[in-house]
Amino acid sequence: MGRIFAAGQRRQDHRGRTFLARSGPSSIIHSVKEWGNPERRIKQPMVREGWLAARKSGDAALNRKGRGSDRFIPVSWDEAAELVASEITRVSRDHGNASIFAGSYGWTSCGRFHHAPTLLKRMLNLVGGYTGHVDTYSIAAGPVILRHALGSDAACVGRASTLDTIAEHSETLVVFGALSPRTAQNEAGGIGSHMLETRLRRMKERGMRIVLVSPLADDIPDWVGADWWAIRPNTDTALMLGLAGEIVTAGRHDADFLARYTSGSGDYLAYLRGQEDGQRKDADWAAGITGLDAAAIRALARQLVETRSMLSVSWSLQRAQYGEQPYWAALGLAAVIGQIGLEGGGVGYGYASLGGVGAGINSGRSPAITAGADVIDSFIPVARISDLLLNPGAEFTYEGAVRHYPDTRLVYWAGAIPSTITKTSTA
Repeated sequence: MGRIFAAGQRRQDHRGRTFLARSGPSSIIHSVKEWGNPERRIKQPMVREGWLAARKSGDAALNRKGRGSDRFIPVSWDEAAELVASEITRVSRDHGNASIFAGSYGWTSCGRFHHAPTLLKRMLNLVGGYTGHVDTYSIAAGPVILRHALGSDAACVGRASTLDTIAEHSETLVVFGALSPRTAQNEAGGIGSHMLETRLRRMKERGMRIVLVSPLADDIPDWVGADWWAIRPNTDTALMLGLAGEIVTAGRHDADFLARYTSGSGDYLAYLRGQEDGQRKDADWAAGITGLDAAAIRALARQLVETRSMLSVSWSLQRAQYGEQPYWAALGLAAVIGQIGLEGGGVGYGYASLGGVGAGINSGRSPAITAGADVIDSFIPVARISDLLLNPGAEFTYEGAVRHYPDTRLVYWAGAIPSTITKTSTA
């Protein structure tokens, strides 16, 4: 087990190569030695006894009887491979490849070359395809709306402004959600440098004003000295609209930016002014919804246009009904301010939600195997697993298109298991 080195120390790895230890090492690293404990591992393939008996006898009642209470019995790797291959062949032949639901959320499959869900999808694409999922539980509504409103979902993964740029150039930072080192400890596939605390310390050193908009004060370290706005949960959109409305009412919105770089801003400005519903979106209106102070909202609106300002929106804000609205409203506010594209200005999503969001952007990619091209056009939104299994053939909508759930007959998961699975067909 390796030691944790202090930031700035020059050390050598096991091959004698020198590296500079980074700041903010995660205490989670000390659990790694337990991952390899053989007592915690399943050492060979296991099959549910009732399913195996039903398959051998042809009596489906044996499978149904034991479901949920059956024991699992070990089988050889050769037998397991034959069982899986024959079931894929049977379902594909009798029901079509769309009846195979497959993939994984992937969090327990670290690395890129031996990435369990990618290898699974590659294999199934080679034998006719499968039904997969699109988007993520973490930010499902965010990328979907931004692909239409912004033209790309890249801003959801830190490709708007990096945190080092914000630390050096922003003067006002409004955090909707969190900038927490505890969530930045993690990254899919692992992370070498935990740099969030370093960026936060630089922001504090420069005297940047940081406003934390969250029901929880500890969503940013207390030593940062952020102004805490204890907003009523799920009312962030109202605050964003109120800030934008105040800027527009004062005539301080960037009309040139809106005319050159946006589409539909006239309708948006009319909505803020209340021309459609008779309700002006301003600080007083937002205060009544959010529980925040109207005078503070008005003062922040002035500061956003007087300083280089950045809006940070956590992934978590979309995890609610109408979750796309705060993502859309934050983009609207940033457009009204007119600093999108400037160093330390604009809007970004997901900073510190993972350690790599807002980190430096690599120009190259790690070696990896790809899943290949999808052979069939069959998918569900990631959170619709229960709907898929319980309502075969039913309609659902995705990005304005009407689609139908396939009749799922086989679920093949690798690397994780979705807790929302409630039943599968045995036919």
